[in-house]
Amino acid sequence: MKLTSLAKDLEPYIIKLIRKIVGEMQFAGIRTTTGLAYRLRLVDQSEREIAEYVVYALGGGEYADIYTVMLAAGAGDAILVPVGTFQDWGDTGDGSTSDISFVGQSRTNTIIDGNPYFAGGGGSIENMTLIESFSSAADIHSILLYGAGTVHLNDIHVEMTQTGTGDVQGISAEHGSAIIHVWNSYIKSNASGAGAGYAAYAGYSGDEVHFHNCHLVYNDAIEDPGGSGTVYLHGCTTETI
Repeated sequence: MKLTSLAKDLEPYIIKLIRKIVGEMQFAGIRTTTGLAYRLRLVDQSEREIAEYVVYALGGGEYADIYTVMLAAGAGDAILVPVGTFQDWGDTGDGSTSDISFVGQSRTNTIIDGNPYFAGGGGSIENMTLIESFSSAADIHSILLYGAGTVHLNDIHVEMTQTGTGDVQGISAEHGSAIIHVWNSYIKSNASGAGAGYAAYAGYSGDEVHFHNCHLVYNDAIEDPGGSGTVYLHGCTTETI
C-alpha cells in the first residue's frame, strides 16, 4: 500500500522522533572501495540530534579520524565510537570547545591509538582502550587535563609506553584547578627506556587525581614525586613492572 501524501510528509519527522526515543546505535562496518569504513556518531545534547561521520579503518589508504568529529562537537556533546581501531584523537582545546564525552562501544574492541589532552572544562571517556608508544626525551602523558575543570574516566584500559629518556605518567592533572576521577579501569605506565614510569601526576597545588577501584601498573611509583598536587587511591590494587 502506498503512503498517502501526508504520511510521506511526516515520514522524516517520524524517523527523527524514533531516533530521539530509542537512540541509534548502528555501529556495523560498511564495505567501501577504500576498505572497511565505520560510522562515528556525534550526539548534540542541546537539540538531541545525531550526525554521522564515515571514517575508515586502519590498514587502508585512509584512517579513522576522530579529530574531525571533535571539531564539530560543542560543550555537552557525546561522540559515539564503534568497534575498531582509530587514530587522530587530538586536543580538545584545538576544537570548538572542551567538555566533550567520548563513549566507546566496547572496552576491549574500541581502540584509540593516541593520547587525549583535555583543555579547560574537562570532559569524559568511557568504555574503550587507549594504547600509545612514544620515544621522547620529554615526559609523556596518557591522559592529560591541563585546564581548570574535571575529567571523568570510566571503564577504560590504558597502556602508555615510553621508550625514550623521558618519564611517562598515566593520568596527569596540570593546572592548579584540574581534577580527574578514574573508575573501574586498568592504567599501565611503562618506561622501557631510561625514564621513570608513574601511574599519575598531579602537577600543581590544588590538582587532584582520584582512582576508584582501579588496577595500576607502573615502574617506579604511583605518583610522580615532582608534582605538588595529590593522588588518591580508593579501593585500588597496584603492580610494579
